[in-house]
Amino acid sequence: MKKESKNNQVLYIITVILSAFSLITAWIPYVNLIGVLSSLMAVILIISILIKSKGKGWKKYSVSLLISILAIVITVTVQMSVHYVHQITLQKSSAQLKSKAFKIGQSITIETDQYRVNSVSFLNQIANYSPNPGNKIIAISLTIKNTATKDFGTGDADLPYATNMFHIQSGNSDIPLITGKNLPNEIPAQGKIDIKDSITGTLYAEVPANSHPKLVYGRSQNQASTNDRIPSFSVSLT
Repeated sequence: MKKESKNNQVLYIITVILSAFSLITAWIPYVNLIGVLSSLMAVILIISILIKSKGKGWKKYSVSLLISILAIVITVTVQMSVHYVHQITLQKSSAQLKSKAFKIGQSITIETDQYRVNSVSFLNQIANYSPNPGNKIIAISLTIKNTATKDFGTGDADLPYATNMFHIQSGNSDIPLITGKNLPNEIPAQGKIDIKDSITGTLYAEVPANSHPKLVYGRSQNQASTNDRIPSFSVSLT
């Protein structure tokens, strides 16, 4: 009997520690995701204890149970707030970026993402690819850098990218990039960039000769404004 009482006391202390830890971490974004696990463990442990004891001593565990549930609610609220602020920040960033066209050589930073058009060439032919009459091939040297210096508790601070987020804008036309032609130094269609690392390669497109194209990231001219949450910027290529 004494042994059982001692075991119950140990379990009680464990539930108190778990619930207290979850409440403390609930206020810290991303770290609180670990706290949620503590909350769930405490809730499961308390419920199993009460089932085994047929509800005896429920008052003793009620505080820990309420604290664990409160920690879960706080965590959800904090994470939703962080997400909301993040989206607002992206919208403001997008509005600022779209207000002007950047120049060749300028770095464009969006949170931990950094983009830079290094140079631009207009070609009559590249490898075995020739443009249609009246057109030229534009070759854009682009660097994408992951400026993140650490993992913020998310488990993955690598920067994913996809070249289909880029297109060329010439006048009122949106021109897709040339892909799948195995052109020299072509940036892979998609991938991930490690922390503090970067990738440099070339984007290709076919544009009208004597045009003044822009490289656009984020959205095309006819996309709905609901995509404002995706930062968009343009770089003048002439």
